[in-house]
Amino acid sequence: MRAALTFVMLVSAPAMAQPADDIRLLRQLGYVAGQAVACDIEQPEIAAQVATAMADAMGLKDETSHRLMTDQALNAAAEPCAAPAGRLDEIKANWKSMRKRAGID
Repeated sequence: MRAALTFVMLVSAPAMAQPADDIRLLRQLGYVAGQAVACDIEQPEIAAQVATAMADAMGLKDETSHRLMTDQALNAAAEPCAAPAGRLDEIKANWKSMRKRAGID
């Protein structure tokens, strides 16, 4: 048990050094990118580029930030599409706006 706790502390230590708001933002970006893939809105490579470009634009350019966001994106992409019935078109439009802001379009 103690070894497992030590491992968790070592693995999560870099992410804990970041402010909670940054971690929350990175997880949200990762989730949105992953769900864009899960809902067949975007290809994985493009979704990763959009999320990374947006994080970079907010000054979150370090490897730890990118890893945190990527892990969240992979988890979200593996989940079923969470888009509410009837709102997929709205979500697609919002994703298109994110692509433009990220300079991908």
